[in-house]
Amino acid sequence: MPTPNALYASLPEEKATLQLGVNLARALPALLSHTQGRALCLYLEGDLGAGKTTLTRGFLRALNYVGTVKSPTYTLVESYAFTHEMAKLVATLPDFSADSADLAAASIEAQICGQAASVHETVPQLQVYHFDLYRLADPEELELMGIRDYFAHAPCVCLIEWPDKGEGFLPDSDLVIKLEHQSTGRMLTVSSVLFSTAELALLTANLV
Repeated sequence: MPTPNALYASLPEEKATLQLGVNLARALPALLSHTQGRALCLYLEGDLGAGKTTLTRGFLRALNYVGTVKSPTYTLVESYAFTHEMAKLVATLPDFSADSADLAAASIEAQICGQAASVHETVPQLQVYHFDLYRLADPEELELMGIRDYFAHAPCVCLIEWPDKGEGFLPDSDLVIKLEHQSTGRMLTVSSVLFSTAELALLTANLV
């Protein structure tokens, strides 16, 4: 198996983790161009409280989703359908890392929604599935819930928390985002066999 490309960055505050989700949305057209005909599969790795759901929230806010975003710990999967009017990838979003103030998460999300005026309708129809497999008792349960169907169409993004719980029943990752606790915040590792270092750099820009 080829050695994956990898990049590392520090996430000193929660707003940097939200910014990572925004960067992921910004890079989505480039990422989806590699996976035509199937879903883009992202593994989100890290301990409890590492920021996996926070990242997902930033990603969905950047796609103009304004509802509640929570981890589907008990339901295993939450789906978000972006229609032609909703699926607008933000071209110019606030750079939270450039803000000297320590903004609360709610304030940051309000900025995302409020400053999403300049957009590209790059992906007219987009399905996003957010999986949380933390409470999965047996990976075979994924087969019973029709897991293959979630990855069978495009354009689609599958964000999977605790992917190790579904080993053997999940497709290989296109992108692995790992968040680790450290004394000064969180350490980010982004790795992929499919995407180049330059493409991964789009995800780690302006995080500090």
